[in-house]
Amino acid sequence: MSGKYIFLVVSLVLFGLVDEAYPQNDNRITGTVTDAADNEPLPGVNIIVKGTTIGVATNLDGEFSITVPDLSGTLVFSYVGYQTREIPIDGRNEVNLSLTDNIFDQDLVVVGYGEQRRATLTGSVATMQTRELVQSPVSNISNSLVGRLPGLIAVQRSGEPGFDGSSIKIRGIGSLTAGSGSDPLILIDGVERGSMNRLDPNEIENISILKDASSTAVYGVRGANGVILITTKSGISGRPEISYSGNTGVQNPTALPEMLNSFDYASLRNEASLNMGQSPYFSEEALEHFQNGTDPIFHPNTDWYDLIFKDYSVQTQHNLNIRGGSDDLRYFISMGYFDQNGFYDVMDIQDQYSANPRYSRYNLRSNFDIDFNDDFSASVRLGAMFTDSNFPGDGAQEIFHRVLNSNPTMNPGVVDGRLITGVEGLIQSSGSPLSRITSQGYQRNFNSTLNSSVDLEHKLDFITEGLKVRGRIAYDNYYQHEVDRNRGTINYRIVRDPDDPTQPIFLQQGEDSPFNFSQSYNRNNKIYTDAAVEYANTFFDSTM
Repeated sequence: MSGKYIFLVVSLVLFGLVDEAYPQNDNRITGTVTDAADNEPLPGVNIIVKGTTIGVATNLDGEFSITVPDLSGTLVFSYVGYQTREIPIDGRNEVNLSLTDNIFDQDLVVVGYGEQRRATLTGSVATMQTRELVQSPVSNISNSLVGRLPGLIAVQRSGEPGFDGSSIKIRGIGSLTAGSGSDPLILIDGVERGSMNRLDPNEIENISILKDASSTAVYGVRGANGVILITTKSGISGRPEISYSGNTGVQNPTALPEMLNSFDYASLRNEASLNMGQSPYFSEEALEHFQNGTDPIFHPNTDWYDLIFKDYSVQTQHNLNIRGGSDDLRYFISMGYFDQNGFYDVMDIQDQYSANPRYSRYNLRSNFDIDFNDDFSASVRLGAMFTDSNFPGDGAQEIFHRVLNSNPTMNPGVVDGRLITGVEGLIQSSGSPLSRITSQGYQRNFNSTLNSSVDLEHKLDFITEGLKVRGRIAYDNYYQHEVDRNRGTINYRIVRDPDDPTQPIFLQQGEDSPFNFSQSYNRNNKIYTDAAVEYANTFFDSTM
């Protein structure tokens, strides 16, 4: 068979498939869905025929084509981050519409124990959405809020993996103490939680910051320092929407001090000795070696920052979630992973373990909303966070202190794979910071957090319209396991060879010893319940 006949057969088959997918009849509806803000087409918008399982999604140009049983039904348009709209067909064969941002952006604001119209809001409230949170590939939520919400002050005191969260203050410090006693109250899905930094930003629908007394009054004295309300995502009616996001980035210090080289240090040391009426500490020959670099062992020029710290470290984040459901059952399921490496460059001199910091976090979430009937509904929220971290035996503050106090002439650091702790005749301003990192062992920490809640709501419209009762029970579980391991390691001191003073002799200090081992556990649980009777009704609409 010739090539043109094969092409003809394939074309006919494809035409048949397309014709079958979109049969020509009078019940086909076409149209375009755009963003109301910028009039750009929206790809992936779910469109279903209300009360049926018939549905399609818009293409890259925001266009759709759907065949309906009849032209008297209703089309439901839903898209993540936008308001869901129901459009009656009314006998039309073309439906074009625009979707506006989520209702939290436009009309309603999440406040204490509910929502309120922005037009009638008297308290000071700031809001933030998922799109803004995921724009910055930072390690935790507190750093995502920096510079994006008025009245919020964030101070990041450390860049160490796992400890780089910001301290949050709302409108300054509202108590006499500047520590944790002045931190805002944090509520996730209506339940108080100790921290928000282990949440995956892809799980969050919106964040509200309550800043003044009128907006935080419902929380009493607990809200004196402000309140942060976090609402996680819920399911939507329609076909499943699968979303993946990932990013990989590099981190490097914003600023490190520029230290003197060995020649400048030795010259200033001699000048200081002369100013005190003493003889110069370094000879002219030594100064020449420092300047020319001709004797790197007995006259080293060690840049401790360059030796111990890498130029950059890598972090990566991934999230996969699915969102969908029916009119009666809606779901949101999410899986996230975050990994962050530290800056210590110590792999070449450690063979059995690494003291380089590393922080890994795993996030799982499943949220379900169930409508048992028109009056009775339930909401189930389940979130799990697991962290696995590795740290050197000494904290970052101690390590940086030792690096800062180490002079460039004290020892070469590492020679032929040997860890050097001292050199004959050289000033030891402090113990070798590199030796300190590698000889103090490491810590391995595992933390798991389970947050769960069940909300039940029943409308009592048969008594009076707008009356309902609701109840909530939440159970949180926290678990921590810490393992400390350390052992003696071999290091060397360098002395001059008596027969040839220019040659080094390496004297071994210490022995490799078995690991010491210690561990600790910590576990606690928290149960929270509340119940309320609510009544909401509109007696006069000023907008009419």
